[in-house]
Amino acid sequence: WLLVLSVMASAVFLAARQFSQGNWPVTFKVLSILLLASLGFRRDVLLGGALAVSALGDFFLGINRMGGLGPERLLLLGLGSLLVAHLLSIALFRKFLTRGFPDAAGLRLGGVLLVLGCLATVLTMIYSSLGALRVPVIVYATVIAGMGICSLLARMPSPLAAIGALLFIASDSMIALGKFATPVPLSGPLIWITYYVAQLFLEQAFEKTRTVK
Repeated sequence: WLLVLSVMASAVFLAARQFSQGNWPVTFKVLSILLLASLGFRRDVLLGGALAVSALGDFFLGINRMGGLGPERLLLLGLGSLLVAHLLSIALFRKFLTRGFPDAAGLRLGGVLLVLGCLATVLTMIYSSLGALRVPVIVYATVIAGMGICSLLARMPSPLAAIGALLFIASDSMIALGKFATPVPLSGPLIWITYYVAQLFLEQAFEKTRTVK
């Protein structure tokens, strides 16, 4: 029922943000991820922590102003929170990395090249517009690419985690292009759908997974 409530909260946020520019829809945005985090903590503290810190980042990125904090400071706080979440995810995926080539090595290598290509393409498109945010954005982009690569190389019985990581990268790429370059058509709903499904897949991938020794 926690999973059902999470999906419902996600749907409410997606609908509400189309009709309101206020901060109140963010409540459902954060709630949907926190519910996933509560499920994640039952499986692994790193999984739950990554989802919980992501929810904090969603809060900072979803509001227009908080006290004396304006959009740029909130953006940095949001990026910082999600950066920590990705580092926790990398630590989680490291438990499933093994020596030698994993199964379907060719397909995984293709995914790694896709991640690196996406990283290079997006950074090239937005680099000149980053200004003072150049260093934090590049650091964040590098870490999320590392998270995606770790998910692709992890030896897990389900591809959900890797698919989720790729969706996460797609979501953040659309955000970066929209903010610093040319917005992707229909990026508003697509950003949230890809992001939420990424988090959902991450949680579900570890639901019945045992750590590879």
